[in-house]
Amino acid sequence: MVRGTRWGWGATCRIVNNNRTRLFLAPLAASVLIFSLAACGSDDHAGSSATVGDITVTDAWVRQPADGQTASAAYGTITNNGDTDIALVGGSVPFDATFEIHETLMDDEGVMQMKQRLDGFVIAAGATFELEPGGPHVMMLDIDPADFVDSVDVTLIFDDGTEIVVTAPVRSLDGMEMDMDDEMGDEMGGDMIETTDG
Repeated sequence: MVRGTRWGWGATCRIVNNNRTRLFLAPLAASVLIFSLAACGSDDHAGSSATVGDITVTDAWVRQPADGQTASAAYGTITNNGDTDIALVGGSVPFDATFEIHETLMDDEGVMQMKQRLDGFVIAAGATFELEPGGPHVMMLDIDPADFVDSVDVTLIFDDGTEIVVTAPVRSLDGMEMDMDDEMGDEMGGDMIETTDG
């Protein structure tokens, strides 16, 4: 290269070529960005959803049990779009497991109680109900952790006969460590005991 053109004509050519390259790569970069955003929207933190009749379940997910644990829990949002109240009264999974509906309460002494709700949870007409860690949830007991790999087909059963199957992704409980075999002890910083709603 002629030394005198380093900051003259040669520099101009480099700028033009870079601009052409940017024009060529811009649509490609935009496509990559759109694809990346779509992938982010479907990551492990995005739950699954399903609708049957007036009932919709969204953001459903299942907690990943650790090796040796024989219990897990399912969470999500239930919306009742109908004109009458409904109740979540049961459920199942496509493998051996005892399925129970639980709520988590704290007494005056700060002791956490995980109480089985034999009559389920009522979702009022037009209302939304949250199944969440540290609150109402559904439990799967006597499980094999090997059944919890990528997702679990969870069936939720309501008192009007509606059954909703939602494919819930399996993921860890971010920010909380729970020992399900110890009835979720220390989940909220207190002791945990289990009672049954008679």
